[in-house]
Amino acid sequence: MSRIPYVSVPVSGGAAGSRVSARDIVKAFVAEVKAGRLPAGCRVPPVRVLERQLGLSKNTVQAAYEELVARGVLEARAREGVFVAALDETPPSSGIVAAAAPLAKVKPVPELFRHDPAPGTIRLSTVFIDPELLPHAQLADCLRAALRPPRLEAQYGYQGYAPLREAIAERLRRRGMEVTADEIVTTVGSQQALDVVSRSLEIRRVALENPVYAHARHLFERNGLEICGLRLDPFGAIDLDAWERVLATRRPGLLYAVTSFQNPTGYSYTLHELTRLLEICARHDVALMEDDWGSDIL
Repeated sequence: MSRIPYVSVPVSGGAAGSRVSARDIVKAFVAEVKAGRLPAGCRVPPVRVLERQLGLSKNTVQAAYEELVARGVLEARAREGVFVAALDETPPSSGIVAAAAPLAKVKPVPELFRHDPAPGTIRLSTVFIDPELLPHAQLADCLRAALRPPRLEAQYGYQGYAPLREAIAERLRRRGMEVTADEIVTTVGSQQALDVVSRSLEIRRVALENPVYAHARHLFERNGLEICGLRLDPFGAIDLDAWERVLATRRPGLLYAVTSFQNPTGYSYTLHELTRLLEICARHDVALMEDDWGSDIL
């Protein structure tokens, strides 16, 4: 059976005289498809042909083709080659909508989270980045790479992906923590981590900085935990003696602290404060949960 002939695709580097990269190949193919010069179903050059034509390594061309397949621009057919993918021709909706199930009755959204800021207001308590500042193309590439058909074995357990947990453990060991991958649990975000911990506490009482990250406090309250406030003044040192008196009196099961760029004050704990806080928690048998989201940017 003879192979379908392939078409030629012009590819050039991003700058004059620069070496062609996988990103250049992707851009060239996308541009040709959008311009209608590569119709659906036509066969594109095999990897070995394009690598010789451009003087590149096989890995560079293969990475570009994998990216184009992930984007839905190309499709690989077993024993036939790589082809321009057909456009999605999903028929339009008939307009018939199935009857929706009744919505569950939930508690109202707390007043704290109900109001949008007035126009021109800058919310200093949010950790979300202005979307206009994000590198959308690079993030999209990373997302597509992560969502490609996985080449993973069944290593994902309830604690998370094993190689990722090992990498995290190694990173923590380099920072002086005696930890193994078996002691690491990955979550989809800090809120899930807070939820898991708050549901697991035997002593249903938690000590928090005051003020503290509002969504954490709300989650603890929703899970039925009693709150013990620990005054935090961002313009002065933490009064750890006062904190110890609260722990000794209220006996919480957990102390939750945002130690780097504390939300909402922006305060970062000193090494002395961190060391003494560990000593206080050990003395009063209080577990310490550190929300260390920002230390790497110090």
